[in-house]
Amino acid sequence: MRIKRPYWFTGFYGTIGIVTGEDEITGQKKAYIGTAPGFNENLDTEHIAETGSPIDLPFLQLILNDLKD
Repeated sequence: MRIKRPYWFTGFYGTIGIVTGEDEITGQKKAYIGTAPGFNENLDTEHIAETGSPIDLPFLQLILNDLKD
């Protein structure tokens, strides 16, 4: 996966990241969410891209709808 951008959320128990990118073969856009140690952004980004849980657009739309007035 060609990584586009990581997004980071930190809290009391550690770091959560969302990594967006594009499949190099199919061109499909993808996003993954996962936890990381938070000490090396490049390693953390790769870790989430390889082992994170996939997030799809319909799921993100549900979250956005919950946040609308």
